[in-house]
Amino acid sequence: MDVSTGNNSNTLDVKSNLATSSSAAFTNNSSSTLSPSTKTPSQNNIQNNSSNISVSQSPMSQSYNPSPKQPASPSIHNSAQATTPTTTGVIAKSPSASSGATLHNVEYKFEEYEELFFAKQIINDPLKISVIKDLLSIQNQKRTTNIVGSNVPEQVLSEHDKLPQGIQESINIFKQEWTVVNRDLPPPLTSTPFKVLPIQTYTCDGNFDESSAEEAVKKLTDELIPNPPIPTPDPKSVEFMKTQRVPLFQTYYINDDLPTIELPRVGLPLTENVGFQFIVECTQFKPTLGEFEPFFGRMFLFDANPESKEGVVITEEFHFDLGKNLELLPKPNPSKSMEEIEAPTKIQKCLFNLNYRSSDIYLVICFDKVILGDPEETTKPYFNTPGKPKEIQKFQNEVTAGLSRLGNFKQPFVWGCVELFDSNKKFIFDQPDNDLKLTYFSKSSKSPSDLLTFITKDMKKQHTSKSENLFDCNLKITPLATNNHVIHSSTNGTTAATSEEKYRYNETVQGRIDYLLRPKEPYHPGGDGQPSAPLVREVIQFDEELAVNTENGGTNESNSSPDNIKDSMSNLSAPLSTKETTEPFLTYTNLLYFYPKSVNLTNYKSDKGSSARNIFLEIKLLEDDTNVNNRGLKSIHGTSTTPILTKSLYTSVVYHNKKPKFEDEIKINLPPNLTPNHHLLITFYHLGCRQSKKSDKPETALGYCAIRLFDNQQIILDGKHKKPVATVFPPKYLAQEARDPKDPSANLKFWVDNKRPVFSFKTRVISSLYPQDPVLSALLRDSLDGGDQATLTDNFKKLSTVSAKYKTQFFPAIIRVLFKVIVTQSLPIETVSAAFNALLQLVDSVPEDILSQYITYVFNSESVSLTLYDSLIQTWNHLLESSEQSQILLSIQYSWFLFGIIRKSMIADVNKKGDLNTGRNRTPRFQEEFLNRLRHLFDQLLMHLKQSTKLLLAKKFIVNIAFFINDLLDIMNRGFIFKLIYNYVTGLDTSNNSMEMTELKSRFFRVLSLSDSFIALNLPNTFTFPPLADVYTTFYKKHFIIGLLLQEVSACLAAKEKDLRLKMVHTLREIMAKYDLNPLYNSQSMRERICSLYFPYVLIVVNAYDQISRFSADEQRSCALGLFLHKNPKIVEEETLSPTPLPPHIITPDSTDSPKRKDKKTPKNNSNGGPNVSQKEGNASISSSGNSVTLASPANRDKTKALIEQSMSSSMGGSQKAERTYSICQQQASTLGTSLGSSSATTAAPGGSSPLPGLRSFANSMTIDPSLTLFGNDIVTLMNNNLTCEVSLTVLNCLIVFIKENKQELLKNQQSTFVDMIFKVILKLIKQEQAHSITKVMFTVLSSLVSEFRTTIFKMNNSICSELTQAIFDYCSSKHAPDRQMGTTLIVLFIQNNLKEMGHFSRMKLQSTVSISEILNNREKENEAKKKKHISVNAEEEKEFYNYLYADLESITKYVKQLCNNSLLKSSVVTNSKFSKPARPQAPIAQQIDELKQRLIGVIHNNVQIQQYSYDPEMKADLYYSLSTTFIESPDLRITWLKSLAEFLKANSNYEEAAQVSIIAAALVNGYLKLLNRIPKELMDDFSIISPNVPNELTLPDPTLLEDVEGEICKLADFTEQGFVNLLKDAIYVLKKGSFFESCAETYRLLLPTYQRNRDWQRQRDSYQELVMLCNQITIENTVKQRIFSNYYRVAFYCQQLIPEIHGKEYVYKELNFVRLSDLSERLQKQYGDKFGDKFIHLLPNNKPVEVSSLDPAHLYIQIVSVDPYLVPEELKIRKTPFEQNTNLNKFIFEIPFTKSGKVHGESVTEQWKKKVILTTQSYFPYMKKRLLIIKKEEIELTPIEASIELIQKKVNVLRAELNSRPANTKTLQINLQGCLLLQVNAGPLAICSSFLSEKEYSKHNAEHITKLQEVMREFTNVLEFSLKFNHELTKDSEGGSELQEQLTIGYNQFREKVSEYVQLSNEVEDLSININPLALTHN
Repeated sequence: MDVSTGNNSNTLDVKSNLATSSSAAFTNNSSSTLSPSTKTPSQNNIQNNSSNISVSQSPMSQSYNPSPKQPASPSIHNSAQATTPTTTGVIAKSPSASSGATLHNVEYKFEEYEELFFAKQIINDPLKISVIKDLLSIQNQKRTTNIVGSNVPEQVLSEHDKLPQGIQESINIFKQEWTVVNRDLPPPLTSTPFKVLPIQTYTCDGNFDESSAEEAVKKLTDELIPNPPIPTPDPKSVEFMKTQRVPLFQTYYINDDLPTIELPRVGLPLTENVGFQFIVECTQFKPTLGEFEPFFGRMFLFDANPESKEGVVITEEFHFDLGKNLELLPKPNPSKSMEEIEAPTKIQKCLFNLNYRSSDIYLVICFDKVILGDPEETTKPYFNTPGKPKEIQKFQNEVTAGLSRLGNFKQPFVWGCVELFDSNKKFIFDQPDNDLKLTYFSKSSKSPSDLLTFITKDMKKQHTSKSENLFDCNLKITPLATNNHVIHSSTNGTTAATSEEKYRYNETVQGRIDYLLRPKEPYHPGGDGQPSAPLVREVIQFDEELAVNTENGGTNESNSSPDNIKDSMSNLSAPLSTKETTEPFLTYTNLLYFYPKSVNLTNYKSDKGSSARNIFLEIKLLEDDTNVNNRGLKSIHGTSTTPILTKSLYTSVVYHNKKPKFEDEIKINLPPNLTPNHHLLITFYHLGCRQSKKSDKPETALGYCAIRLFDNQQIILDGKHKKPVATVFPPKYLAQEARDPKDPSANLKFWVDNKRPVFSFKTRVISSLYPQDPVLSALLRDSLDGGDQATLTDNFKKLSTVSAKYKTQFFPAIIRVLFKVIVTQSLPIETVSAAFNALLQLVDSVPEDILSQYITYVFNSESVSLTLYDSLIQTWNHLLESSEQSQILLSIQYSWFLFGIIRKSMIADVNKKGDLNTGRNRTPRFQEEFLNRLRHLFDQLLMHLKQSTKLLLAKKFIVNIAFFINDLLDIMNRGFIFKLIYNYVTGLDTSNNSMEMTELKSRFFRVLSLSDSFIALNLPNTFTFPPLADVYTTFYKKHFIIGLLLQEVSACLAAKEKDLRLKMVHTLREIMAKYDLNPLYNSQSMRERICSLYFPYVLIVVNAYDQISRFSADEQRSCALGLFLHKNPKIVEEETLSPTPLPPHIITPDSTDSPKRKDKKTPKNNSNGGPNVSQKEGNASISSSGNSVTLASPANRDKTKALIEQSMSSSMGGSQKAERTYSICQQQASTLGTSLGSSSATTAAPGGSSPLPGLRSFANSMTIDPSLTLFGNDIVTLMNNNLTCEVSLTVLNCLIVFIKENKQELLKNQQSTFVDMIFKVILKLIKQEQAHSITKVMFTVLSSLVSEFRTTIFKMNNSICSELTQAIFDYCSSKHAPDRQMGTTLIVLFIQNNLKEMGHFSRMKLQSTVSISEILNNREKENEAKKKKHISVNAEEEKEFYNYLYADLESITKYVKQLCNNSLLKSSVVTNSKFSKPARPQAPIAQQIDELKQRLIGVIHNNVQIQQYSYDPEMKADLYYSLSTTFIESPDLRITWLKSLAEFLKANSNYEEAAQVSIIAAALVNGYLKLLNRIPKELMDDFSIISPNVPNELTLPDPTLLEDVEGEICKLADFTEQGFVNLLKDAIYVLKKGSFFESCAETYRLLLPTYQRNRDWQRQRDSYQELVMLCNQITIENTVKQRIFSNYYRVAFYCQQLIPEIHGKEYVYKELNFVRLSDLSERLQKQYGDKFGDKFIHLLPNNKPVEVSSLDPAHLYIQIVSVDPYLVPEELKIRKTPFEQNTNLNKFIFEIPFTKSGKVHGESVTEQWKKKVILTTQSYFPYMKKRLLIIKKEEIELTPIEASIELIQKKVNVLRAELNSRPANTKTLQINLQGCLLLQVNAGPLAICSSFLSEKEYSKHNAEHITKLQEVMREFTNVLEFSLKFNHELTKDSEGGSELQEQLTIGYNQFREKVSEYVQLSNEVEDLSININPLALTHN
């Protein structure tokens, strides 16, 4: 969008997508319309201050023309004002989702907005929702400090006016109070607290009301069947939907890609930085030898990091003594007037404050003693085993004598150490009081390296050795506040622990004094003014070790900047913050730590002959150099035996060493006004340990050294220094000391070693007045004294070279200097610009949390200038017009800081004028010139924002701009700010195809919405609803910010990039959510007002529906969610009553997807999160670490309720005042945070702002925001459940409104698609898992719709009835008793209305059957899925499920009989003429409903049995088949069950049976299509050619039964020509797989007619080619004759109790050819044994009759007999091939041998009888089942002779078969010959001859039988002879064949000879019609 202020076009159009809108545009009378082709004028026209400025929003005009740059002038303050004109109005066009729409004009007159906020309508509005109060106030606040009294010493305050100006400014900072801007909370509105989210219960969660199956449906639900019926909408449902609602977004987790917005930094209260603290007290130190003298203790902390060469002392020293034997010391000198030793010097406890932990930190305890001579001699008794008492007494006397003379001089004695932290950095002494006995001490050394060695080596040796304990030292160590975690981080980010622990100041420690001896809270002085409790002294921790300098004369060798000083702790456990542990100086500190290190007096010469051996030092602070004997300033901190502050201090004595080393620490208070004369005077002494006759004083002065503290206007730098030592210092010795040794005037004879720097020392300055950096010192000194401007400018430029540490420490003082320069109008531009650049460099070096603290508390414009804001804006404008890109970027980066200063300065200025809380129009607050400069600043910032190549910086900058605008909305004219907002929104981008610009806009709007006045700024007051054509213009103009946002959303919907579209949609959704959850607006009237603000979005979505419908599912939901916010029926009603009703496609079925879960079958325990979190396609599941927590148990429900109540009550509590209060902060945020349970959307300012509750809640693919765990997954589930209810109620509400307003039209035209869509929406809701509270409302609405729209449901040709019936039957099997009751009631209501509409209920009969079947099928699939996952199926639940269905059917039957009388029936059903059937009378309703019940119960029963017999594949197949026959009147179900049977058979490799199922299914399809006259006459229908079973299976219903449901049956794809073909092709496929080639060929005969009719030549060709291959295969098989066909077995079952269904029944089992009798026996035994137990399963012998009475009825008995197909001779003549003889079988035979005596086998053939059993099955094999029931059994008994005749005849047949085989099989022929002729096996036929044909037996038998036996024997003999000859021909040429032939010939001759005794044999062989040819002679 072109924001060029030079565009004079006054009118821009707003595109609308409303196709119904008129072309007339809303135009304000005061505006004029120009042609769109108006050209952009030149820049000269910019200065034309027109009243209306037009902004073109053309996609082509993306350039941005800022205001022209101002020419440079000598002074910024005197430069020309910005020439940007005052914009009073803008006419803009609203973007739209598509092109070619009607245009609307939106005229913005920004000068009118401010007055609108004071209109009477706003003021008098009873809701006060648009009233914006002046909430700002500014006040002084007492600074928070633990120091009692002023932190500045009284002496310093008394000399304040005499101090230099720079020092005065610093002290002013130390003593000033904080200046804080407060923003009061908005006045309370007439809102109500949020209701506690109700706990919605769901059946799938295990929350249901249990009752018995019969009890639940004992009665119907009266509300669903009122009499008379209640029309839609039902008043009770409407009332429920009005009252039982919760804010939509209170239940919704917004999970999108909107980035986190950082809240504006609000400085934390400035409090003391507290680390890990512990108190140490030494209660006893006692040598084993005895206490003969006083000991003086010191303790400090030492870091023994092994990487450090010497280790580091990290704290100052704490001096103490135990008060023993002090009386032996010399009395105080009378010249000191008996100075009392003050209480602080006698402190026994010290408090250490650590900002890091390390296992290398040790507590070191040192004890000094009075030096009495040679330390080796005077301390030797302490380190030896105590001697005799006399020796000890002698030693004691020597000590006492020496103390009186040398008591003021000390030497190091012993040291010991205590380890504080273990290897895990855990404090070892973590108990409240820890008493430690330290016994190991070592002799002290003056070298730190020795201390390091002692700690790291000697201590370890001591722990491992049994050394004697020569000293007893008792310590008491007490940690403080180890669990007292602080809410916020400290300023500098340091911490007391590696685990990021933070601690509060412990207020339980009494008697605290800090390191400057200032008393601290809590302070309770006693009656004498002294502290009433024992004092505890805080010990300061040093931030870093001093730098080590190189040696170079007497000058400071620290030439490197402080940045280069090596931090000796850098390799230790680092503080948690990455920045230095540095804080700005806000309290007075001015200390010097002086560390004498060494002196070399080897070359010392004295005129007095003084000796330089036992050396010690005296330190004094002097302010002049007139005399070395002058008394020093009382500024040196004393030890435990000196006053608090003393004028001089001695170091310890180093015995007999001319090059002594010192380790003393001298702590000195520096004066506030240092001068070049202030210096330390070091006096070197020799101590005479022996009594001297020359002098009473043991000490002798050796020389002096002067150390300047303030030279060249710079305080002495930290580090190591070296100085020369003089033997004499004359007056004015500082000048002498300063002279170069090479200077001739230098008197070198007074200097030791020719003035070489023999004395080395270190210094450490801790001062808030004097910086270490020279540049900083000069800047603070000269800038406020009006020094040279060139020098001032130069200092500003050099500020960048100053260490960040020093800039941070002196930040308040530096920035005050810079501000004063910037507001000084007399300075030139260069100086002011340099100051501004220095300001940017400064803030870039200071931690941001310190900057925010400075803005919030420290900054006070009154100390600089009340118009600082104006000066800053002018200077910033000048910078932005320059070419200093680095500085410009820096100003943009820290714009938030500049904005904060400007804001506070503006508020202070307005407050000074008395206009801050007037509640009046804000226009007069600021001059027009300032407004122009501010506008010019915004314009330039916008230009640089668009030109920025750093997207991250741009994102942060737009947020800063938006927060600043929010601030300005509290201060300035709202119309002026609206214009700035408009410029930024329209100026960023107009093409809406830039993701980067869209991201910036999104952030901009999101921040604007954070203002707690956001709703009021959009003026949500009531007004007359405009005509539809003017909706856009009216709403956009009236509701300014939301109007702009909606325009951007509308424009972005047309974007090609999905992410770009979603960006603005999600932005809108977030803002909606924020105020939907704001308790300030939680009242019905307020919510309606706020809802109306977004109403154009409804129109936007409606008109962009075509575009949105092409979006992905998740994007569609994002676009549609906002529509659910519009729950105000009033608005919807106004829209639907408009000339063009709201199209109902805004509530398409897709939009009603419940976020709960996709359907009722989705387990609830997989869903514990918000929608679009883990699956953006609508599944609302959130997984948390693979676990789920539901509200199933009452304990969880109570817990969740308590949590919600607690969170809501806390959210409605009072909030403290804060500097800023946005809608997500403070008051409102408490509600959002606790209700949503998240703070992820907004984050606190870095540096430790307390986290503010967020406006959005996130969840990570499978993970929950950490803050959410405060409430656990129960809260997530609770919100999800309520969201489901809210969406469902919203959809129902919209439906009711739509039906109500269009009811008459809908009733008139029930074929309308609108009616169909209404039911689809209802159906979508019913299919979702709904809460119990919603189900009743939903069913109530449905019941009224059924009564009014029954024509649509029961008469029209649609699927509404079928889908609704199935969905309702789902509820009939619910565990929740009320659901079952309501489902049963609705089914009765459906049947009743079906009768009323049609006079019969055929449709409900059909759909009930289908529904029950589908429910059972789904149940079976679920169980199968469980089994695959090895999850057991709960038998009790299964039983309960079926009991529910049985009870429901009984109840339905009962109440249909009661409520539906026969008068509803038509007298007869007139059939359709195409069925050619006469009308038939109807049976009574009672009979019909009973028949329906029995049918459905049969379906259920079969399904139950399928579950029960899942272990038995044969029984399961029987049940599948039985179920299919149940659905004769439901063809689709019948075919479905048959196909299920086919799949089951395929899975068990029963391919022939599976093919039969497909063939019979095809036959049924053919039959049903014939009934419906849908089949072509040419289609083949003679299925008997394949199987004789088909005619028996073609049981079809009476055609008249199908007439009324014709449109609802045969809908499967199988009921088409192609479906018919597919079924046959499937049969062919499985037949080929089983090698049943003949059946394949026959099946093709059914296919070919269809292909021929369709002239499908290609498929015919393919079929014939396939037939050729099949025929070839058949030919080969018949030739080889090696095919093995199925085996058949008769199986009888006896199981009266276990399986009564098959008890006493006999079946024929068809098994694959490789399954033998033993295999089948084993399978059945295992199959039933696994089910019932092996001990209950028994196999009966197959050759004995079964005595049933002797069997145990509780066991299972199985008898298995192998059977053979039985074909009579007539059949054999027809069935010539083996395949034909083994196919289409229904008769089988088996034989049972027996004797009359009861034995199975007799002793001779004359006793052997035989029984032949012929079995007949109910169908032919192959069939759809591999087991068929035996329906007929015939038994034939054969006498012994008949049995013998049959045996011989079988042998004849076998030999004849061998002779006829082609090619001949030599092997099998020889085997059969051997069985008949060889001696050992030929007794059978001969025995038969001798038994029946001998003279003795001949007469005993029937003559006919004798004759027959003789004929058979004769035939047998002839066949044997021919076979013998045939074998000879076959084997005559083979090796070894003649030998067998000879044996066979001998055997034959013998056999023939014996047979001839009984039978007359001819000499010629009978012609057996055997033609021996070459083929026959081919043998194997």
